[in-house]
Amino acid sequence: MVKHTPGPWFVKEQRRCYRVAAPPEDDEYDYYIVAEIAFNDDSTVDDIDEEDLANARLISAAPDLFEACRRAAGHVNESEVENLLAAALEKAGLKW
Repeated sequence: MVKHTPGPWFVKEQRRCYRVAAPPEDDEYDYYIVAEIAFNDDSTVDDIDEEDLANARLISAAPDLFEACRRAAGHVNESEVENLLAAALEKAGLKW
């Protein structure tokens, strides 16, 4: 089985970046940083385009998308869709 930071992941808006975060494993921190979408130059969250936020949201959906693909892969009969699911799962580290 693939070992990744358990979900749910969420987006935290910071002044100079978007952080993709997960709940902490203990009470020492508010959240665990999974990824960071840093802004270029002197941009702040008020200046940034929607692409950075969309990327952060897509990354935050990764655990949910992974689980959906994993569950769907065993129930699909159409080879093209099954191949797409298998490729996505393999990219995530699960050999199908």
